[in-house]
Amino acid sequence: MKLIIKPAKPITTENAELKAKVTELEKSLAASEKKLAAEIKKTAAS
Repeated sequence: MKLIIKPAKPITTENAELKAKVTELEKSLAASEKKLAAEIKKTAAS
């Protein structure tokens, strides 16, 4: 017996949503890295 699983949403929209989330995460990560680098520079300078 074969089970046929149909996705609730088209896979293409799910992929687009995931890509958008990944992009958001990458942007926030880059911002965090910049903040961290600035903190390190401040600490090193003092």
